[in-house]
Amino acid sequence: TIQGSKSDDGLNIKNSEVLIVSSKFINNSFDQIDLDYCFGKVSNNLFSIESNTILEGGDGLDLSGSRIIIESNKFQNFKDKALSIGEKSKALIDNNEIIENNIGIAVKDGSSVYVLSNAYQNNNVNHNLFIKKPFYRNPSLYSSEEVLDGKMIIDQGDFFPKSKEDLLSEFNA
Repeated sequence: TIQGSKSDDGLNIKNSEVLIVSSKFINNSFDQIDLDYCFGKVSNNLFSIESNTILEGGDGLDLSGSRIIIESNKFQNFKDKALSIGEKSKALIDNNEIIENNIGIAVKDGSSVYVLSNAYQNNNVNHNLFIKKPFYRNPSLYSSEEVLDGKMIIDQGDFFPKSKEDLLSEFNA
């Protein structure tokens, strides 16, 4: 458990292979986890800001330049983004609970995100595509699930509906 950190991130890892499993990241002042130029898997974790906490907070999981499989996690109560995927990251996001966040999944700055089966509940926006840093190309969201539910915002970027098999093949290429 990493809880109550007052620094920039609860956990920050750079240039590494990661396997983050069965952990809790709760009430850290800004991002719960920040992965910069990493590859690996984040699985079966809890990312949460408790509802009685007065934290501005950041993101649950923030990726920059990384290639990560994100599966079977719970992300709840983030005033910013549950998942922030940026700076040419590549992420496969499957079987997560994304509950009561401002933005469920933000896809930014040349990143490619492959979304399979996730549960979304009471987020202001489930998916948001945009460019934050103008020197990056458009981000891309590939999805096998129905995401056109009125809770998707594409400021800049591309959305591609695909079959589950095509998504997995493209992610693994």
